[in-house]
Amino acid sequence: HRTVAVDVMQNNLFIQSDMGLGARKHGLTLVAGSVQRPRRQQSLCRCCSERMGPRLLSNQVARITSKMPVCRAVGMETSRKETSQRPLLSEEDCRKLTPLHAGNIYENPALPMIKTANDLAVGLKTNLEDGILSSSEDERRNKYGANSVAKPEPPSFFKLILDALNEFTVLTLIGAGGVSLVLELWLAAKEGRDANVIESVSILAAVVVVVLVSAGNNWQKERQFRALEEVQSKSVVRAIRDGVEISLPVERVVVGDLLMLETGDILCADGVLVRGFNIRVDESHLTGESDEVSKEQCSSQALYSGSKLLSGVGFMLVTGVGSNSQSGMIADMISGENNGSQMALNLLDEETVLQKRLAAYASTIGIFGVAAAVTTTLIMSGKFTLDTFILGESTWHIDYLEQYLEFFITGVTILVVAIPEGLPLAVTISLAYSVMRMLDDNNLVRHLSAAETMGTATVICTDKTGTLTQNIMAITKVWLSGKEFMLTDIEQGEAGLATHASENQLSGFNTDIRHLLTEAIALNSTAKILKDSDGNITKSGNRTELALLGILPFLGSPMVFSMDYKKAQKDEYEAFVVGQQPFTSDRKRMASVVLMKYKDGSSKFRLYVKGAAEVILAKCTQALHYDGTMMPLDEEAKEGILESMHGDGRRLLCVAYKDLDVDVPDDEVAMCKFTESPRTLFQPEEVDDFEHSLTAIFIAGISDPLRPEVRSAIESCKKGGISVRMFTGDNQVTAASIATDCGILTDDDFGPNAVLPSEEFIKRIKNSQDEVDRESFLENWRDIRVLARCSPSDKYTIVESLKRFTDEIVAVTGDGTNDAPALRIANVGFAMNDGTQIAKEAADIILVDNNFASTVSAALWGRNVYSNISKFLQFQLTVNLVALITAAGGAIASAESPLTTVQMLWVNLIMDSLASLALATGYPDISLLEQKPYKKDHNFVDINGPLPKHILGQAAFQLMVMAWLLGPGPDVLGIDRHIVGSGASVHHTLVFNSFVMMQLFNQLNSRQIEDSRSILENIQNETLFQYVLGCELIFQFIIIQYGGQVFSTVPLSPAEWSISLGFGAMSLLLREVIRRI
Repeated sequence: HRTVAVDVMQNNLFIQSDMGLGARKHGLTLVAGSVQRPRRQQSLCRCCSERMGPRLLSNQVARITSKMPVCRAVGMETSRKETSQRPLLSEEDCRKLTPLHAGNIYENPALPMIKTANDLAVGLKTNLEDGILSSSEDERRNKYGANSVAKPEPPSFFKLILDALNEFTVLTLIGAGGVSLVLELWLAAKEGRDANVIESVSILAAVVVVVLVSAGNNWQKERQFRALEEVQSKSVVRAIRDGVEISLPVERVVVGDLLMLETGDILCADGVLVRGFNIRVDESHLTGESDEVSKEQCSSQALYSGSKLLSGVGFMLVTGVGSNSQSGMIADMISGENNGSQMALNLLDEETVLQKRLAAYASTIGIFGVAAAVTTTLIMSGKFTLDTFILGESTWHIDYLEQYLEFFITGVTILVVAIPEGLPLAVTISLAYSVMRMLDDNNLVRHLSAAETMGTATVICTDKTGTLTQNIMAITKVWLSGKEFMLTDIEQGEAGLATHASENQLSGFNTDIRHLLTEAIALNSTAKILKDSDGNITKSGNRTELALLGILPFLGSPMVFSMDYKKAQKDEYEAFVVGQQPFTSDRKRMASVVLMKYKDGSSKFRLYVKGAAEVILAKCTQALHYDGTMMPLDEEAKEGILESMHGDGRRLLCVAYKDLDVDVPDDEVAMCKFTESPRTLFQPEEVDDFEHSLTAIFIAGISDPLRPEVRSAIESCKKGGISVRMFTGDNQVTAASIATDCGILTDDDFGPNAVLPSEEFIKRIKNSQDEVDRESFLENWRDIRVLARCSPSDKYTIVESLKRFTDEIVAVTGDGTNDAPALRIANVGFAMNDGTQIAKEAADIILVDNNFASTVSAALWGRNVYSNISKFLQFQLTVNLVALITAAGGAIASAESPLTTVQMLWVNLIMDSLASLALATGYPDISLLEQKPYKKDHNFVDINGPLPKHILGQAAFQLMVMAWLLGPGPDVLGIDRHIVGSGASVHHTLVFNSFVMMQLFNQLNSRQIEDSRSILENIQNETLFQYVLGCELIFQFIIIQYGGQVFSTVPLSPAEWSISLGFGAMSLLLREVIRRI
């Protein structure tokens, strides 16, 4: 066994072996307090009157470890030696421990050897206090499995090819090309000539290219979203290993691990509750039952992966991980049924509103395309039939079938070009690109639709602490027993400890007052500050509590505390936390009942309460004076204290106490010993009843500096039409101060209703039936800028009303479990990265840096999605209109389309896949935040917007060029006019090249949709656009100069290239004209 001692003043921890191995520095130590870890004896369980442990010798002090209420189910801690001599439980045994709806697992007939938590710990070769040895992790993973479930394999490239082939138009082209090829081979063999299969093979080859590019795009999207899922899945838990608390990645959790539980956690494995306070969980994901389930270490200990911890703190011994957990078993069954290929676990399966809207656009345009294709085919077929069989009086021959097949292929090709399947693709690519780049800006997108919805956001309801502020709590002003003073030179920061500058001020008070305050802070806390041998600080818990704990060393109290601050010891008495009511956003306070057992055998109970100053002072009738006497507190005195302490955005925290007159059986009191785990003598609801007639001791003015970038971010929101409202738990004065500093509250806003307590606002908007009245809500919401003392339920009510009564698109930030409903109902919910797992699960986006400025970045990226889609739509509709009229009109006029099937497939590739890649991945311009938000039903082709005039203007210009080239152009240019049926010609090659050049230059035009912007602005930042455009130019040059019979082209001279490039460049000049109209 080891002996552990803490030097209070130097904060050093030494470990000395009882077996004379010498002294050495240990990894972690308590900031204040001194402890020992002595030999153990058996003791009696208060609940069951059975022998249990550990019990420590009376002349020794408690070992450093977290201890909670223990009953017979816990049993005594077993030494490593004893544990190692017993066989490990099998994988099957572990499955039997926690079946669904399990009651008391220690009464499971299938496992008669497991009667206590100690038996379970022995069976798993672990320790109920120290956890497992880190060195055993790999062995346990090999025996019990890894903490991961079988994920479905991502679709293979071949599968994506099959998906791309499963398109009507593609299948039709393949069928037509195949029939054409077979027919040509049959006719050639019948007539004894060489088969001319170039066109048929070219069609099939072009289809292959289109399919491969489409599959490649989808494969790239799949990779991006898989990478995003990997980022999302990275989370950590708090575990005890080798007797030390560590942060452990979820995937490293193994059977036997001792995990620490706290409100807001989502369990990552199955396990058994071995000790805890007030544990309530949500198991609806497994049982389908929405009721909360209470867990106790005495009777209902089974905990399941995926369950949400709604309240309480405790420790869980892991018994099932990965596929051996209840959730894992279900996941495996689902995966097996779907062969691991169609699990809807990634963002690609989510169809957003924008995707649906553009798919509807594509369908509408497609209807015209179908009509044009059918009409063209019928006219060409009818004209050929008239000329050949009626006027020409020819008889039917099988050779004519090939001609009709060509008409059909031309019609299908027109259909392919007419249907803008690139529209939904562009949305997906833009969203995929955005969510990956948003991660660089500290926005982890969980739901794809959130990325586009932020482009329409009109209101952001934000928290204060940690979002607008830096969440670096520092006590800068103190009211202690009637004395008030500034701690201007106190520095806590990352260390979480006060500097010596405050020592004289704090240590100069009455010794009894300092001891009382030390107890009141330490014993009524859930936070911890630890310091290792190198002086490195490790903190866990709420930042506000850490700020209070940071001043303990300078109160100079000789008290000794356990590591979890549940027990304390000094010369006169020992103190034990025997009841606790945790802090909640609704209560605004935390309370603990402490049993004080004196050396003379007497005892008493004391209540310690801390929380929002006005809440605690309202429950106080007196205050402790610095001379040790009591002074009365009337309303005037309370208001004077609060008014004096307020200012500079400080939040006020009050600490109070009350000696209780309660009757507790002597045997219950006798069971509470410093050498044993703490007992629970009072339930949370009982603690509530004691919270009146309190005595105030201490008020701390805690400052939390504003984030330096917040003011400019809020200014950007205002310029961009986004209203920012602050919902905070702070009082009105503190909230108004911070809101003014960051720009939420300006002189123009400072009306009587700009800052209100949330309770008052809710009263104003509700009618006599306790329902929100629409007119009252709209009237009061118009002026409100800051809601103080805002509870999560109030936040939910307001967000729900905003969505019901207004057209606002609401974004909400939150970090607590109680914020989850508001986060879920909001159009976009932002959870803090430091928030609870339940809050993160309810949110759409996680703010990795907990920073308000990142929400503004999300709005910028959301608007960029709309901007990119507008760019692509401008390009797509222009080329669609021109290609459709040119192909159909030319085919009808001359019985042959000026653009061949293979050429139009290349144009289609430019229109859809390549253009969507180039235009849908544009980097956002900061000027987007100077525009108004997009409307949720945004009409991309609004006649009052710039898009229609650019689309129609460019299309008219291109059609005039095509008409001129097909009409008088050859005569003017001195080139031979194309003869129908003669194959490739310079004339039609020039037509094709000019058409493509106009599209590529118009692609450059489409980079900007605002008339005020230059097309070359910020182009240096868009390397992907440059790359795609350059590749298109290179491929077009190769097709023209070397495409030959495959693409029905002949090489063009430099002069002819100049003509094509000239027509293309003219579209740039045309844009300059159109944007000035």
